[in-house]
Amino acid sequence: MDLTGANLAGAQLAGTLVDCEVLAEAKNLPTGGLAQITEPPRKALSAEAFLALVAEHEALVDSSGAKGKRLDLDMADVPAVSLKGRTLSGARLRRCRFAPADWTEAQFEMADLSYSTLRGMVLDGASFRGATLRRTFFQQAHLVGASFEAQPITGGRTWPANLEGASLHEADLTNANLSGAILRGVDMVGAIVTGINMRGADLAGAKRTEAPGGKPVKQRRRLRRFMKPVLAVGSRKGMARTRNWSFGGMSLEAKPDSYQPGEVVTLLVAAPGAGEPVPVQAKVLAVDSGAASVSISFDPLTPELKAYLNGLVAERYRLA
Repeated sequence: MDLTGANLAGAQLAGTLVDCEVLAEAKNLPTGGLAQITEPPRKALSAEAFLALVAEHEALVDSSGAKGKRLDLDMADVPAVSLKGRTLSGARLRRCRFAPADWTEAQFEMADLSYSTLRGMVLDGASFRGATLRRTFFQQAHLVGASFEAQPITGGRTWPANLEGASLHEADLTNANLSGAILRGVDMVGAIVTGINMRGADLAGAKRTEAPGGKPVKQRRRLRRFMKPVLAVGSRKGMARTRNWSFGGMSLEAKPDSYQPGEVVTLLVAAPGAGEPVPVQAKVLAVDSGAASVSISFDPLTPELKAYLNGLVAERYRLA
């Protein structure tokens, strides 16, 4: 059942059997609406049991079917389990709920995760080539550099990734590749889309900048923030260090009374062991005396500084 955007004002939901993730996509829920429903039963798996099933699936893939067993789960509830770099290509994981965990660079080519919940999951660099992800919930997931391209199959053909009706609400899609993907009705409101590739994608009915009803929504920061490496920042005002930084600016640990909002300063930016400092002009955005922090934006981000910062982060986070 698709309840996306459905108006449930006045609806009697007591005893209704429906997934809360699905119901949350509706609007005008009656007071206490989510508390009235009954969620469908899920099979709870331990981390150990799930990892054993993953190992069996990897044996199947590695042996081209001679050994192991396909991972096939429906309506499972899985605790936080790291799948960093693991192979789940061709797995069937429908209507499952996964607790947020590190799934960086995991392989899901031609897998089926339809209707599953991966809210807040770390999926940077993961591959979903040709995967079926209909109405999969990726809200606030980290999908930096993830691939949703078509998967080559026999006869010189390709099989597109299908994200019809999926929720990428407030997901981080920096440098993600969704070229040729089916994105009909997908919710990308509030998503970070810096460097995203959607060339040739089917975006019919996709929501990208507005909430249901055309109301404007608060967008997330467009550029990813990094805590490490900590950068040394020099100026005529003295030395400071970063709390966090992005390709757009920095938050500095600095003497706030030395800075004035709106002023333009010249900085020398350096990271340990990364060569000579790079000069850049920056504008002071805000000063927080209580936290002893200063927020600045690059004015502008120069090609030299961009190349320097690109050298400090993994390839999937680099700014093109």
